[in-house]
Amino acid sequence: MEHLLTLVLEKVWWDSIDAWRKVFGEYIRLHPEQFDWVAQHFIGAENFWLRRIAITLQRSFYEKTNVAFLEEAILADIDTDEFFIQKAIGWALRNYSKENPEWVMTFVEEHELTIFAQREALKKIKQNKMFHRKHTKSSTHDN
Repeated sequence: MEHLLTLVLEKVWWDSIDAWRKVFGEYIRLHPEQFDWVAQHFIGAENFWLRRIAITLQRSFYEKTNVAFLEEAILADIDTDEFFIQKAIGWALRNYSKENPEWVMTFVEEHELTIFAQREALKKIKQNKMFHRKHTKSSTHDN
């Protein structure tokens, strides 16, 4: 893993960084006791691409998400105007909303996210509410 860490910044663009996120995320999934060791290489890093990995590291963890780490990673970069960081914030929150929409709604309400990150974070929640409302109305009309 230490050797892989040296390769992360060899070619940096969103696609290569997101591929590395998958590698480190899968490693943590297989070795959860290594979470802190892996995560500390990304959170608060000087390079924003590494911080993007911190924000999205748990993207597919759902119920196993370390929410305290997710919150710390997002709050460390909440004010940056870097597009790829704001995209990562929205993306990470949107993914976690599949598991815990209430937490995501509360987080968005309590923190000043950019409009872009907020829209991305709430996308699935709003879609689910509209779907639920539409089907609730149609089922009441059927009675």
